[in-house]
Amino acid sequence: FHRDDLGGPYDAVLMSDILHYQDPDANAALVRKVHRALAPSGRLVIKDRFLDDGRTSPAWTAVFAVHILVNTDKGRCYTMAEAVQWLKDAGFTSVDELDRSTLVQGIK
Repeated sequence: FHRDDLGGPYDAVLMSDILHYQDPDANAALVRKVHRALAPSGRLVIKDRFLDDGRTSPAWTAVFAVHILVNTDKGRCYTMAEAVQWLKDAGFTSVDELDRSTLVQGIK
């Protein structure tokens, strides 16, 4: 998904457990790329492991964040606020947190 065109237009795209393997700039670029591939009123649903704003919970995600930090070059766990900002910056007109620690969607 970094090199190739995503095609489209799509009504919906699911990104599952991708964000934590990439750095913030790569995540922002990918969200923008998906936005361009969506049809009008299309939606992007992102499923990942999100930390709270203090980056200390939920406990499982905090432990997983240490694992990702040690075992990847650029990965880390992000906050829901960071994911929401990537969606807004990409041009999604409606952004909803569906589950505070795992699921967010943007509608074009």
